[in-house]
Amino acid sequence: MLEKLTKYRRDLHQIPELGFDLEKTYAYVKKHLESFGYEPKTYAKTGLVAVKSGKVKASVAFRADMDALPVKEMLDIPFKSKHEGLMHACGHDGHTAMLLAFAEYVSKLDTPIQSIVFIFQPAEEGPGGAKVMIEEGVLKDYHVQSIFGLHVFPGLDEGQIGIIKGPMLARNAEFDFYIEGQSGHGAQPHQGIDAVLAASNFVVGLNQIVSR
Repeated sequence: MLEKLTKYRRDLHQIPELGFDLEKTYAYVKKHLESFGYEPKTYAKTGLVAVKSGKVKASVAFRADMDALPVKEMLDIPFKSKHEGLMHACGHDGHTAMLLAFAEYVSKLDTPIQSIVFIFQPAEEGPGGAKVMIEEGVLKDYHVQSIFGLHVFPGLDEGQIGIIKGPMLARNAEFDFYIEGQSGHGAQPHQGIDAVLAASNFVVGLNQIVSR
């Protein structure tokens, strides 16, 4: 299985795509899911869902993201990106490969009590692929009661899984700040309000929050 997993990941690493435009990735995943005996269903343009039906309607889902980043790959490796300016720099090729291998393993098992759902999500890097899949009914369609995902982390040794109770990682967010100044004469700076200085101190202050 490890050899297959490695092949899946290296195949996917060579065809990085962005957002919802995952035609090659979609085709690769769909082809393999069908070869395992699944009948995958499409969501959110290039998202895929496969299910190992259980004895009850309630299901547990496992999810992987599939999109890459607009990053130029500099390493000269045999499975280097074939798409100039695009790269799997965040490990989504690994996530997809792992879920594919897991789906293959589960396909050979006896009928489970709960259905097992495999969700391959497009557009994790910003555009909101999960939101679209949920709006299209992916969780309701399969009566999902719980869902699991993971993220590769190079700091862990092979075979280790990092887990804690509660939130583990943060996400980025965007804020708009407006700092208003007041023009003044160079000879009378005390009569003006220096917005540049205020903004500079604001940026320094924000970075100090992390250290405390």
